[in-house]
Amino acid sequence: MYVIYRVVMASKVETSHSEIKLETPGTTINAGTDATVGTVLRNIAYLYGCSKEEALTIHREHVRFYNDDDCVKMHVIGENPTAVNGESLSTGDTVAVSDGDILELSSVVEARIVVE
Repeated sequence: MYVIYRVVMASKVETSHSEIKLETPGTTINAGTDATVGTVLRNIAYLYGCSKEEALTIHREHVRFYNDDDCVKMHVIGENPTAVNGESLSTGDTVAVSDGDILELSSVVEARIVVE
């Protein structure tokens, strides 16, 4: 398991939306307010030593983070294994995520979700 990634969602005071940033060692990626996560995680996993075959199990669009009223939600798009805090999710599932939750994609990458 490669623990290489944090998803940072920083609230904007002037709107009900969050600015979503993807933070990796030495890099911060601005993903906007409706972020689909996958390709970047795949590439970073590969760069940090994951085999190409393992990295390719992370879908280009594995999950999508978005704002729903007063919380951040995650929708599972990819077909490969996805879990939040150890709870397995299936394609089409949507869950609310909070600061400190642990996201696991394809049993390859583990990410700590940070909501600010």
